[in-house]
Amino acid sequence: MKTAAKILLSIVFFTFLVSCSKSNHFGKWQDNDRPSQLELSPDGKLQIADGSSVVLGKYAVTDGGKLKMQVEVNGLTSLKEFTMSVSEKNMTLTDKKGEISQFTRMELIK
Repeated sequence: MKTAAKILLSIVFFTFLVSCSKSNHFGKWQDNDRPSQLELSPDGKLQIADGSSVVLGKYAVTDGGKLKMQVEVNGLTSLKEFTMSVSEKNMTLTDKKGEISQFTRMELIK
């Protein structure tokens, strides 16, 4: 019985660590190639600002590490999907065509 409890506790702890590691995408990110910022909030909302305009939308991160974004611009809804790689200070988004966008963290949001 003690062994089963230890295994269950290990599974719960591992699940907790995995769920915490997925949240490291929250924050404000500066695009390394363009004068724009991307903000990803814990509640699934996003904001893209380029200095002259702001676009609002929502996003979801899948179990497979995909970032799915939905924004509305001029009344038209746009859906984008990226493969996401995130470290403490950097984020890389790769679209379906293989185009890569790199970001540097400006601010962490918890």
